[in-house]
Order: sequence, then structure tokens, then C-alpha cells
Amino acid sequence: MIFLLTTILINMKRYKLIDIREGLGSFEIIGKTDDISFTNIKPIKNADENSLVFISEGKKDILSLIQTTSSKLIICEKSINLDDLLNFNKVFILVDNPRVVITRIIKKLFPKIQESRIIHASATINEEAIIDKNVSIGPNAYIGKCKIGSGVIIYGNVYIYDNVEIGKNTIIYPGSVIGAEGFGFIKNDDQKNINFPHIGGVIIGDGVEIGSNTCIDRGSLGNTVIGNGVKIDNLVHISHNVEISEDSLIIANSLIGGSTIIGKNCWIAPSSCLRDGLKIGDNVKVGMGAVVTKDIQSDQTWAGTPARELYELKQLQIIFNNLIKEA
Repeated sequence: MIFLLTTILINMKRYKLIDIREGLGSFEIIGKTDDISFTNIKPIKNADENSLVFISEGKKDILSLIQTTSSKLIICEKSINLDDLLNFNKVFILVDNPRVVITRIIKKLFPKIQESRIIHASATINEEAIIDKNVSIGPNAYIGKCKIGSGVIIYGNVYIYDNVEIGKNTIIYPGSVIGAEGFGFIKNDDQKNINFPHIGGVIIGDGVEIGSNTCIDRGSLGNTVIGNGVKIDNLVHISHNVEISEDSLIIANSLIGGSTIIGKNCWIAPSSCLRDGLKIGDNVKVGMGAVVTKDIQSDQTWAGTPARELYELKQLQIIFNNLIKEA
């Protein structure tokens, strides 16, 4: 899940340094601080003279962006070289991680308007479902015989089958299907395809987010498990008996094959495909469009089709490039 500051946040109240100091952590200010204030937060290219903006070291054309922005107040990394930037009559707030800092500021100054916690009249709910208080269920949702914790938000047109357990403060966005039967077919004695029964369930932890039109299949005999803090993007397919550990990010259009186990704090990039039965360690990064056919150890980055460890992939690219030059 990539951070994009696309929403223009406007509030006519004028904020000063004291209003954001708590969220800055360790910081240093460069520039004239006599009148540090702002009324809105915008992307640096769309900012006006009353905007607070941020910029990270990895951004291209930092010098040009700072030179051309109308903003007078910029949050940036401490590692950025300001020698060529101090002549632009701007104030720089130097912090360790601008993205984290700007997130804290937005949440404090521009909090989300909390939707009322209601169960829409058009929702269909199994009479044996156990639903905690302070739960919101949107229009045309279907809730089977399952258990839902406090603070859960289920948007419209979500379909949740029986034997699903959802932890506290989880959000499920429109159109998602949780607990459907997986694609598990076997050949019988006549070599005809028959469906292997799926009698397991789905267990979803606390603080999980599941994007729109995502499908999470129930387990065949055991359960499909989504750990605490996991964030799943739109249009993701998670097959039966998959286990995803805490704080991993599964990005749009990814496919996770059955019985694959994904460790903690992993990043599975858009359109990735992980075959069934794999073991993915902790802190693993899988590149965009990668097709993973082998287990991955912790703290590695894999990419390509078929996916390889990043160092190996780079070495192969060097070999291929040399062969092309020699041809």
C-alpha cells in the first residue's frame, strides 16, 4: 500500500508550529520562523502559499520541486542537503520520516468524520450470527452464521459466509466476499472433476483492512487465517488455507495460492502470483508482477517471472545484456 497525498485538505483555521509539534518527533527548523503557519495540506505541486507540504529524499527533482512550489513550509528528511535550497525564502522542518510525520499531522488536524454505526435495513443477517456492539453493516450486505467483533465496519454488498470470525476494528470494503468455497477439485474413479469439500472457516484478526472486490476463501479442513494488522488491497484473491501473519501488505490484483503461508511484515506487490503451498518468511518483499514458485526466506526481496532473489536476478540481467552486446 503506497502513500499518496492526493486529497486536498482545506480548513480556514490557521495552524502554527505548536499545533503540530507533538507529531514531529525529533526535528530541526531551518529558515525564518517568525510567522510559521498554514491552513491546508496539499501535494507539493498543487500547494499554495498557505500549504504545508512534505518531500522525501527519494523524490526526483527535489531542487526543482522546492523552487517552484508556492508553499513556504516544507517537511523533509534530515538527510536532504539544503545547501542549494536556502535561497528560496522557505522554512524547512527536518524530521526522520516525513511520510510518518505528515500522516500524524493529518490525523490530528483533519480527522475522518466517523460514520454512524448502524446496520442498514437492507442487510441480511443470520439469526445465529454473534455481532458485538458498535458495528456498522452497509446496504445489501449478507452476514452468515459468524462472529464479528466491536468496531468493525462492513460496507455495502459484502457477502460473508458461515464460519467466519472477524476481530475488532476491522474494515471490509464494498463487494468483497469472505468465506466462499475454494477451487478445490479432484478426479474421481471415472476421471471426472468432483469438488473436495471445504468445511473450514476464515479467521480475521484485529485492525485488518480488506479492499473492495477481494475474495478470501474458507479453508478446506482447517481455516484461512488473516493476522492482526494485515492490509489487503482491492481485487485480491486469497485461496483456501492461506495464512498471512501480522502487518503484511497484500497489494491490488495479487493472487495467493492455497495453503501458502506468508510471514510478518511482508510486502506483496501489485499483480504478484504466489503458487500454492509456499512458505514466505518475515519481512519479505515480492516485486510487481512476480510469479513466485519457491519458498522465500526471511528478509529477502524477490522479483521477476519466475521470481528470483533480487541479487540473482540482477546478475542474470548482466549476463543477458552481455550476450546481447556480443551477438
